[in-house]
Amino acid sequence: MFFKKYIKLRLIVFVLLVFVNSAGLSWHYGQEFKFIFFNVADVNASDIKLRYTRVISMAPNITETIFALGHEKDLIAITDFCKFPPQTKELQKVGGFFNPNLERIAVLKPDLVILQGKHEKVAKFCRHRGISILHVNMDSLDSIYDGILDLGKVFGCIDRAKSLCAHIRSELEQTRKNVSVHTRKKVFIGLGRSQGSMSGIYSVGGKSFLSELVKIAGGGQYLF
Repeated sequence: MFFKKYIKLRLIVFVLLVFVNSAGLSWHYGQEFKFIFFNVADVNASDIKLRYTRVISMAPNITETIFALGHEKDLIAITDFCKFPPQTKELQKVGGFFNPNLERIAVLKPDLVILQGKHEKVAKFCRHRGISILHVNMDSLDSIYDGILDLGKVFGCIDRAKSLCAHIRSELEQTRKNVSVHTRKKVFIGLGRSQGSMSGIYSVGGKSFLSELVKIAGGGQYLF
């Protein structure tokens, strides 16, 4: 009888763990369930602020936004490519997009890792470790504004996030007006190339925020 009850108990625990994992949750004995992914629109900002104070930023744009929002004190680590503002040199580094230092992330014990895009390698690692994840997609002007607002909700400073968005919009609109009297230029944007040659050139176009900024600044037709 005891053996049957033991088997039944183990089966219940197994089913419960399967449900937890499939729902994107992490469970540790003696702790409450913790969401790994969350939609900032559905979470109370004050609750988030109390919970996430050991944050790792996995992209320069995320790091700069957190500084602009005045919450750099909540950052415990950033990527090797986060160079601005100058205060970033005081923070610990955890590699980059292609070489994230997962061991270092584990040692630092963050309660939130913020990712640009999917970044599945780091996301999978965080899910396994029970670390909360926030994805942002700041790759166009509209999505940059959305990302700023999402981070404002996470850090409990939504009013400051709205002000930052308004300031950026105002600066861009002023630039647009300043260049409106000039003839538009043909523009080529080179992001990189093979070292020592003109082959393997990387450019940008389409809906990238770089393309949008070039147009605002007076650029017109692209040369590729």
